[in-house]
Amino acid sequence: MPNLINGQTPPNQTILNILEKIAFSPDGKHWQLGQSNSMQLELDLGISFGSSSLPNLKFAKDANKIEHDLLIYALAKIGIASGLKVHIGKKEQASSSWNGEAFNSISLSDLPIKKQLNQWEKDKIQQIDLIWFDSLGDAVFAFEIETSTPITTGIDRFMELLKIYPDLAKKIVLIIPPKRLNKMNKLLKESHYIGHPLYMENKLVYSFSNLIADTYMKLSNQSNLNLEKVIQAIQLTLSSPTL
Repeated sequence: MPNLINGQTPPNQTILNILEKIAFSPDGKHWQLGQSNSMQLELDLGISFGSSSLPNLKFAKDANKIEHDLLIYALAKIGIASGLKVHIGKKEQASSSWNGEAFNSISLSDLPIKKQLNQWEKDKIQQIDLIWFDSLGDAVFAFEIETSTPITTGIDRFMELLKIYPDLAKKIVLIIPPKRLNKMNKLLKESHYIGHPLYMENKLVYSFSNLIADTYMKLSNQSNLNLEKVIQAIQLTLSSPTL
């Protein structure tokens, strides 16, 4: 609750009232989830509640000129609106803002990853442009916006994230302007990322800047935004590299 917009730390009585709705106390001291008649409540503890409203944004008409920070901001807002927590890259947290919002004000300050990371892993993962996390600290999607920076940098970061979340394959996304497609495919074809032992061609997907912009505009017109809708919309923009 304190993390919500205009949220306040709840008093003890508020917590007690909620406990009485979703749990019972067999001894007046300890609490058990469910009801005293043994009927259990089904709760999705992986996703927190979010706001379905997205701010109005303007994207460049030329797909090759949509700005790096705007794409991070748009994807962060989509994640937050669908009930997720977002971690924006440390570099962008320190220096970037959009629509009057500093990136460090909408991002988790630290990675919520439970596994102990060594310094190399931490340095790589915390520089990924954007990671969506559920409330349990599991990664849902990760995005690298490669409008001008070396594409290999993003792939190196993704590789470290995949060591922690191997099921994130096909959910690690390079977002590129259309003009960089041939360069990306050429780089991947000639790189050590493809085939044994990394097989990044089976794990990596990409999307175009304009497709993300179009998806944002479509989602911003929907009144009931939820995670299932968002994931379906994002997946429709994704392609596998042509090698």
